[in-house]
Amino acid sequence: QAFFSTEVGPDGLSHVVPKVRNPPPTEGQRYVMQAMQLLPIVAIVAVSFISSNIGKSPRYSLSSSDKYPVRRETSRLGLTYFLTREMAASTDKKPHKRDLKLEHHIEQQHIDKLVKACRGSQQLQHKAKGSEGGEPTAAPKVDTSSCERLHEIKNAHYIAPGFRIPPLSQLMAAT
Repeated sequence: QAFFSTEVGPDGLSHVVPKVRNPPPTEGQRYVMQAMQLLPIVAIVAVSFISSNIGKSPRYSLSSSDKYPVRRETSRLGLTYFLTREMAASTDKKPHKRDLKLEHHIEQQHIDKLVKACRGSQQLQHKAKGSEGGEPTAAPKVDTSSCERLHEIKNAHYIAPGFRIPPLSQLMAAT
């Protein structure tokens, strides 16, 4: 490496100027420089984590507790859920304006669980029939109450626009 460089001065002439060489960073300085490069990423992750976890608790619970003591039922399926006292007070002020989005969310979660349970019982039933040589009488009894409840919900016209229930022919094929 050259220790001198040529620069053009204000008078238009070239001048030879010594290069200033910084000593290589020590091992400790290298760690500090690497940490400084990671600092913005760490700060973004920390702010994101803190902002997502501060003051946000679920609006409801499916089981009663000290935090969720107020019992409610959804208007369509009659599912029980629990609210905080503050949340219940805010909805009690306007009883004609029920939180339909919240109820829709609760009911959709319930239907999604029923669908999952129904598919699981159908798979168990199918495996049991296959492992017993296809003899339907030899297969152990599988709980299909989730499939039956889905069928009831579908037949009772409880389904609101936006609910996602797979065609019951898919779910009830093996029952």
